[in-house]
Amino acid sequence: MIQYGMLCIMLSAAISGVAQSKSGWLDRFPGGADSLQRFVQGHLVYPDTARALSREGKVIVSFHVKTDGTLSDVKVTKHSHRLLDAEVLRVMGTVPRCRVGPPDTITYRIPVVFMLRRDL
Repeated sequence: MIQYGMLCIMLSAAISGVAQSKSGWLDRFPGGADSLQRFVQGHLVYPDTARALSREGKVIVSFHVKTDGTLSDVKVTKHSHRLLDAEVLRVMGTVPRCRVGPPDTITYRIPVVFMLRRDL
């Protein structure tokens, strides 16, 4: 049996009662809204120890996008295994600055699902 990791990233926003599309920040992220998802997916690595221990789960990370386009207050709001949490935080710490930030600080939440797939 071969095991390998699968990662699923979905973007959602909590923007002080304003719809995500009205904030426009994701549209201004370098490469557009889909680019943030691709960035996170492309930089996440399923931790070897978590894979060996068959650890799976959903990590929800929240962060603020400041008016200068930088991320701040990155934290896990729904924990999974500590190794999975740490990997999500590591990647979020590398997200590039957006050239143009939102008019007000916005809070986003990103769920990241770690699943092991088993092939025969």
